[in-house]
Amino acid sequence: MKKITIPALLMLVFMSASHAQEMSVEQVIQNVMDHYPSIQTASLQVLRAKQESFKVQSQLGWQLGGQAGIARDVSVFGTRTDIYNVNGNMSRQLESGSSVSVSGGISREDAETAFSPTIANPVTKTEVDVSFRQPLEKGSDNTIYKQRLIGAEAGVMLANAEKRKLYELLAEQVMDLYFATAITQVRMANSKQAIQRSKRLYKYNKDRASLGVSEDKDLLQVEAQLRGREAEYKALQVQWQQQRIALNRLMGRPWDAGLNTTVISPESIASDYQMLFDKAQLQSPALESIEARLKLANSVIETSADAQKDNLDLVLFAGGRNNQGDAATGSVDNSEVVGGVRVEYSQSADKRGVDAELYQAKLDRSIALQDKLQEEEDLQYELASLLAEYKAGNAALGAYKTSVKSEKNKLDEALNRYRRGRTDTDQLIQFESHLSSAELSTELQRIELSRRYYKVNLLTGDIWEQIQLRKFIAPDYSASDNNTQGMKQ
Repeated sequence: MKKITIPALLMLVFMSASHAQEMSVEQVIQNVMDHYPSIQTASLQVLRAKQESFKVQSQLGWQLGGQAGIARDVSVFGTRTDIYNVNGNMSRQLESGSSVSVSGGISREDAETAFSPTIANPVTKTEVDVSFRQPLEKGSDNTIYKQRLIGAEAGVMLANAEKRKLYELLAEQVMDLYFATAITQVRMANSKQAIQRSKRLYKYNKDRASLGVSEDKDLLQVEAQLRGREAEYKALQVQWQQQRIALNRLMGRPWDAGLNTTVISPESIASDYQMLFDKAQLQSPALESIEARLKLANSVIETSADAQKDNLDLVLFAGGRNNQGDAATGSVDNSEVVGGVRVEYSQSADKRGVDAELYQAKLDRSIALQDKLQEEEDLQYELASLLAEYKAGNAALGAYKTSVKSEKNKLDEALNRYRRGRTDTDQLIQFESHLSSAELSTELQRIELSRRYYKVNLLTGDIWEQIQLRKFIAPDYSASDNNTQGMKQ
């Protein structure tokens, strides 16, 4: 009796769907990464986080202000006066924590009655001032600005970690579904092979029954076996359809698009545990997220520690004053240079809020450090477990292959005896079942070994070397259009 191997039979199982595309697990992951909408959302979150640093840096830009007005007031001498003024100012905080400001203004005062013939009326006053403020205690090194920049960087780290976590979760979901589909296909192939064997055995017994050589019970027994395996095959077809639809949905393909898995024997995994663990640490989105939390906590600690200080500022200022106008005794044009230095001091009487914020930040840092220890420990055990399972699975695969050879030899010998009438149908069915089970176990072990191989690759990040992640193009929002624009692809 001619034997058909399971890999060859996989093609026969899907002859009705000859248009089905064979796809490796990397190809399926690639298609999912190219299609899945949530990846776009995660990329937008990263882009949003990057804008925070620009918001912080803008605090060092020049701040401009101005005013102009007209008023009627009463002078110190009780005289009604019309006042016209225009003032402007600009200020800027420096990266060192100091700040500078420049202000100027022009005003014209026209009193109803001049108090003295030597006082100009109307009079035009011009003022120009420059000041420099240097914090000596709180804010002396611009702690808030520096820590906000660090906080913005931590925000980008968190967004990137969430994006990578999404990549990892999607890849893991795809791999689990892909290898489950491969198992179903192997079971279908194994079931199909068993059906063909049962059909040949049924035909053989039917021919013998027509000659009066075989008993009816043998024919009925073989037929019962055949119907049971046909029912099992139909159930597997239903499961296969569900898995195929799920994979097509992830990839954005038509629900009924053909798909065949191609699980190949994996390459060997490097035996250097420390090297693999170091790569897994660098790849871990969870550890990157914890590092971002530590950055944020340290940033808040620095900011809160600075907020506990008192305000003590040194202020230097200089300027010019000019009065111009006509008086009863002649024209007036007086100019003076002014300036000085002063120290300003203030403190908060109740610092419990700042103290509580500092304590909370230290608790957040301690929590993040504990989470880091736990995550590293979990990562160590997960990697060690996968490597141990892979090693044991590789040895088991070799044993299964040896078992298949033994079962084939046993069945061939039983078939020869059966044709000579030296054994019964029960034993032949039993031996055929043993071979089918051994072949199925071998293929299942091969798939499981491949699954563990890819799990290790996902853990260390090696799988992304074979996946081309889609480049994200930022949305173009037109300044003249208030409506949200679509994202350019």
